[in-house]
Amino acid sequence: MPEPTVIDTLPEEIRTTLSPEIVADQNITKYKNIPDLLNGHINLSKMISAKGVIVPKDDAKPEEWDKFYNTLGRPEKADGYKLSEIKELHPSIKVTPESTKAFFDLAHKAGFTTKQADMINQWYLGSVSQQLKAQDQAWNEKVVAAETALKTKWGQDYEKNVTLAKSLVAKAGGQAVIDGLGEAVNNPAVLEFLAKVGGHFAEDDFKSLGVTEQAAAPNADAIKKIEEIKGNKEHAYWNANDPKHNDAVEEVRKLYEIAYPNQAVAQ
Repeated sequence: MPEPTVIDTLPEEIRTTLSPEIVADQNITKYKNIPDLLNGHINLSKMISAKGVIVPKDDAKPEEWDKFYNTLGRPEKADGYKLSEIKELHPSIKVTPESTKAFFDLAHKAGFTTKQADMINQWYLGSVSQQLKAQDQAWNEKVVAAETALKTKWGQDYEKNVTLAKSLVAKAGGQAVIDGLGEAVNNPAVLEFLAKVGGHFAEDDFKSLGVTEQAAAPNADAIKKIEEIKGNKEHAYWNANDPKHNDAVEEVRKLYEIAYPNQAVAQ
């Protein structure tokens, strides 16, 4: 037999006037008697009044929307947001005071709470970072595959052709061209192109540029070490956030000086 509810405590002349929906409504039947019903109504009214959670109409004044957003937990001002630190972002992502302020202004205008703004910020920057890392990995794999194919194609002439190609850039183009090419000077496709260009030069043309056979016989140990570093993507050289990154870059620079003396090849 069901437990009696507040409906059962009402006089019969009142019960008979109630609709079936009211009699079956759990918001009513959860109370056992009139005092419980009245206390529940008072508590609910206080809660609604304290929160003031009444969604403004679309044409409401900005002050009404501000009150609504602030009631939900939005900071009073845009600079009141606090964001969690996001670790291991892609090095190319630069979070500046200007970009942070722009995000805070937008979040405040949209009515975000601090928690909501933080979640969106983490999701967005995290997603962009993962995409960039995936692109880097795909590019590195492509370069390694191209480099392997070039080694197979050139065979024993690989080191000689690479050296001559880089020497051609250093001597013919100078530092401005080297700086412009950057890491592209080590791209297998670029190296192959430069080697083809060099193939159209006569021996005297190479000598006039300062590119000699001596340049084709660089220090083998230094070259081997360079190739090991370039093939190991876990090396600090590839990770700008690694504490040892700067030391690794300096190490590679010195190795290139040993491997390719009298040349200024960008790394």
